[in-house]
Amino acid sequence: MGKNTEQGLGLIECLQTSDLFAGLGDETLARIAALCQTEFYQAGAVIFSEGDPADKLYVLIEGIVTIRIQPAPGGKSFVVQPIEKKAGVFGWSGLADPSIYTASAVCATDARVIAIDGDKLMALLEESPSAGLVVMKRLVAIIGDRLRRTREYLKEDVYLASYHF
Repeated sequence: MGKNTEQGLGLIECLQTSDLFAGLGDETLARIAALCQTEFYQAGAVIFSEGDPADKLYVLIEGIVTIRIQPAPGGKSFVVQPIEKKAGVFGWSGLADPSIYTASAVCATDARVIAIDGDKLMALLEESPSAGLVVMKRLVAIIGDRLRRTREYLKEDVYLASYHF
């Protein structure tokens, strides 16, 4: 993995197209961009692991990152959500207590992501309550969507496992 503190128009445009930050004002986006680092990962790399302390939020620039859970300690993990849409947000635990990642993020392909320090982003959002409210409402929607998709995946998996061929 390599890190870079890329800034500029491309970074702000990527943030603007994310479900989490779309529609925020230019000044707020510029302040968020100042907290960002671009990180590069090779296919197969683990960005973070389930149970790790969550200190960052991520936005996909390019590539595919899979969100994986491991239902039983020492058991097999499985993909519950691929993040393949540019500007897709993952690692939301970096913004939510108890700040522990609830899943792992593994690169299915080479990937370039934006990493945002969760504590610094929360401090910025507390300084601007109107932007903070927008971001937190959108975060709740993202979490709800992931929960619904994970539930659908698990229901399908249980159905297939119970089907006798």
